[in-house]
Amino acid sequence: MLDEIKFLEGIKKLSSTKKAEVFRKHPLKGLMKKHFTDASFIIKNLGAHFGYEYGGNKRLEAMVNEAFTQNKSGFVDDAFIDFIAYNSTILAFEDRASRKKLSGEWIVFQEYQSKNYYLTLAAHDEGDENIFKRVQIVYNFDFQFLRYNA
Repeated sequence: MLDEIKFLEGIKKLSSTKKAEVFRKHPLKGLMKKHFTDASFIIKNLGAHFGYEYGGNKRLEAMVNEAFTQNKSGFVDDAFIDFIAYNSTILAFEDRASRKKLSGEWIVFQEYQSKNYYLTLAAHDEGDENIFKRVQIVYNFDFQFLRYNA
């Protein structure tokens, strides 16, 4: 998460998640979100890479076909296992990161007078109303001036 904040602040040059974008629907409309990721999202990212939720995709099919093509013994041997293990984890994660496709959850922030004000962290599935309630609490306690500029 801190790497993504450093990126937003111009301290870090690279991000492995997609660029920050604006919320388009009320009640969060006009606020910004930036994905962040950490180790707890590795499985989610690998699943998305290979389309596990939908029974697999072309990447998964190609990787498995390549494993069988390279297999010379006709058995599930160490080379076959190593290929599947490496390609379905490390190589897949590196590919997703290089394409800025890593996913996780959100940093919710607001831009005001060329500065970023970080309001809360949010999960995709918690509902915009719940996220907005936390934003309102932050406005009340720390950033009252932002409420009127949202």
